[in-house]
Amino acid sequence: MKILGETENVSCLKKGAQYFAIYSDRFTFTDVLHYSSPCSYSNYLKQWRVSEKKSIFPYQYYSTIEELEQATEFPPIEGFYSDLTMSSVSHEDYIKAKAEFDQRKNLPGK
Repeated sequence: MKILGETENVSCLKKGAQYFAIYSDRFTFTDVLHYSSPCSYSNYLKQWRVSEKKSIFPYQYYSTIEELEQATEFPPIEGFYSDLTMSSVSHEDYIKAKAEFDQRKNLPGK
């Protein structure tokens, strides 16, 4: 098995921290969002009839990465309020996310 870049020429087109394309002798990987009309990721997926599934995250609930890493309980629904959108998550989305959290928390080896 040959590792990409081991004996192939690899180059990239980069602007700031964003990669527009990565080229090798056999493959080209392009960030298609840079080559299409400006739109949100959600609208881009709709254009191509791709269903989108989003989850929720308590962006304002934790002040530091350390707080997030030390958390052992799922945040209360109030923790999902966003000052940016001035809204919270739906009860249904909260219940689904909490069920996923509880399921993963109870996996063996946790």
